[in-house]
Amino acid sequence: MTREVLQSWLRAYGAAWERRNAQAAVDLFADDVVYSVLPFTTPIRGRHELLKYWRHVTSSQEQIHFDFEIMALSRDEGIAHWRANFLRLGERKRLELDGICVLSLNPDGRCTRFHEWWHKRETLLPSGKGEADHTA
Repeated sequence: MTREVLQSWLRAYGAAWERRNAQAAVDLFADDVVYSVLPFTTPIRGRHELLKYWRHVTSSQEQIHFDFEIMALSRDEGIAHWRANFLRLGERKRLELDGICVLSLNPDGRCTRFHEWWHKRETLLPSGKGEADHTA
């Protein structure tokens, strides 16, 4: 895997998330992907299950911002530090996520294995912010 390939993949992943486009996110993954959201949860297996997950993710967030920094590369995998922040729909909260992901891509550039670890910080927004902003 090259830095350019990983950078392109992560940009597409972030763009799909920011646009709240579950299908575009899932299109980055191989049919038999293993996607681990957190270390002690059961991995999501296959694109069909991953699409369900991403539909939930993209339906519950807005004003999403994603960025990343490539930490390491090998021939078979890449490691990136990523950050995201967004408003959670239906709540007056801004969430900030800070995480690490390890991923492998097949020769077609689709991800076959995606493992991430992240922490979150929630900030309660003052009344009149967040959910109410998009209903006016």
